[in-house]
Amino acid sequence: MTAAVMRRDWIQFRNTLGRIGFVRLIAAYCILMGVFVPTRFDDPRASVVVFALIPLYLVGPLAVDAIAGERDRKTLESTLCTPVSPFQLMLGKLLLPVVLAMAFTVCAMACYKCYSAIMSRPSAGPGDMLAALAFGLPLSLLCSATGLHVSLTASSTRNAQQWYSITLLALTVGLPLGLRALLPSIEPWTLQTVSRLFEGGAVSIGGLLLFLVLLLPGLALAGLACRRFGRLWTMNEGPRL
Repeated sequence: MTAAVMRRDWIQFRNTLGRIGFVRLIAAYCILMGVFVPTRFDDPRASVVVFALIPLYLVGPLAVDAIAGERDRKTLESTLCTPVSPFQLMLGKLLLPVVLAMAFTVCAMACYKCYSAIMSRPSAGPGDMLAALAFGLPLSLLCSATGLHVSLTASSTRNAQQWYSITLLALTVGLPLGLRALLPSIEPWTLQTVSRLFEGGAVSIGGLLLFLVLLLPGLALAGLACRRFGRLWTMNEGPRL
């Protein structure tokens, strides 16, 4: 049932974009995020950060449409009455943005590697690429769960997109600024200890901790979204499975 929900939302997403819009989307992520942006970095290893951040830009618009879009299309009531449990329904809506984000990330990586090979440019190694995918997965889950919470509250897709943009801006701008403000008050030995945790790059204790920092809030938000959606589904008196 979860796969059927994902397939339904995928068809709706593809039909909404249309053929030209879908081609533009592929071009944006494969050419812009796969070739133009990462090749601006002098250090090939630094370019993989671009691939890890792709979910920030792709997952949100898909997740906020999950429920708010149903309201706009007047299909929410019929969706709630389908013979699917609230967990399966919400899981499908949660996972589709994650799957698409990871698929587009792999496509962007493939374009990056092909361009680097054709132009004889140095590129990031397989370990760095896998690390970007590993960090992109929990990040996409976190963004998808956040988008679902916004979608459950918003009255329309436009309203949901505005609120998600504010949330994304607060995280991507406010968090770095907050960390920068805290740095002067942190003891030097603390910074040295933290830097030692990341010795070895992504495959280190610090990398594992960062992975968990992204994964655990995403799982918690996903569980909370399922609970909120369950209450909405119960109020509609949908089928009890």
